[in-house]
Amino acid sequence: MYVIPASQLKQIAVTQGPGFAADIVSQSKLIRGEYHVSDSVWSDLTRPKPGLGDRLEHFLKPIARALKLNCLDANGQLKKNSGCARRRDKLNQLSKPHFSSPPPSAAG
Repeated sequence: MYVIPASQLKQIAVTQGPGFAADIVSQSKLIRGEYHVSDSVWSDLTRPKPGLGDRLEHFLKPIARALKLNCLDANGQLKKNSGCARRRDKLNQLSKPHFSSPPPSAAG
């Protein structure tokens, strides 16, 4: 069980976006000014989501193949150090939330 003081919810909304804070509020119990979030809900909320680069990769691979950009290996996957893979990774970094650790207080 994770415990998040209501006073920290505003900071979470600033750093992670209001949608993340709203999910915490809607999926937890408010007890004496603290939001109590179960481990499974916290795990769902902080699960990595596909970034913009991952989503675009699906559509751009056929284009890279048709243009013979030399970004794909024999299995049709992006080569690790290709320009296409570097651009995908940069887009993912820009689009993913920065919040990846549990809230400050975890009650056991």
